[in-house]
Amino acid sequence: MRKQVIISRMLVISLMIISAIGASAQSSFRNAVKDYMAYNSDYAVDKARTALLEQNSMFFESSANLEQLTAKYLEERYLEDMADIMEPIFTGKVTEADLRKFISLMSTPESKLMAEHTQQWSEKFKEELSANIKEPFGDVLDGKEPKPVERNGNITPEFALKFAEYMDNSGLGEEMVNVFCQTLSSVGMEVPDMFRNWMTNNMTTMAMNSAYGVFTIADLEQSSKLFTNDSYRNVSKASLAIVSDPMSLGSIVMKNYMDWMQEHGATLSSTGEQALLFYLNVMEGLSK
Repeated sequence: MRKQVIISRMLVISLMIISAIGASAQSSFRNAVKDYMAYNSDYAVDKARTALLEQNSMFFESSANLEQLTAKYLEERYLEDMADIMEPIFTGKVTEADLRKFISLMSTPESKLMAEHTQQWSEKFKEELSANIKEPFGDVLDGKEPKPVERNGNITPEFALKFAEYMDNSGLGEEMVNVFCQTLSSVGMEVPDMFRNWMTNNMTTMAMNSAYGVFTIADLEQSSKLFTNDSYRNVSKASLAIVSDPMSLGSIVMKNYMDWMQEHGATLSSTGEQALLFYLNVMEGLSK
């Protein structure tokens, strides 16, 4: 099986975690991490379910109970596995108080609506990104200067200003560029500087075009208000690790899932065995 296919499957998992087994005696910090993972778990679990079910037919031998096993994993183990991933990411970067405050801030009606719209935007943004990067990347490979992305003419100056502030506050633009470039590098394709510069210069416009009609001015104002809080900024910044290294985190997620499925009776296909070996190799690289 081609390495690129395994990687693309893995990235589906890791990026969806987007729109993350401690000691037996769990600390209050770990419990706070679990609560952080759980506060928006319905959306995360739904995205994980979609992605994992897509992998089953490729990575496991046919079985009547694969879907039921996946449902059992998501119910019994998924959030624990994500807490395992997020606890070391958060340790030393955020405090238990930061996590508790973040959850409190995100529990208001205004924040819940903003989060709902963020989830909707993430789906539209993937489509926008896919539609806009192919031609410029081809131009760069052909030695031509790629054209800039045009901003939606219906976007108001107020929305443009507040959305640009949102992107600056969140740091998402830079991380999205890094993820794309790291993904290509992982399959042996170095990203030309011209294309990286094009991505950097056009990422906010692509994000804005897909956000218009989904985000409201009230959403963007709520985001700005949240970023004035130290705890919110600390947790948001630390959480970018999920976006900044999807290959590594995706490997851990899939390895955990495949191990659990095998422990509960599922049998890996030959493709699944190759994929598992690939994930193990990525994880071995992390430990060096």
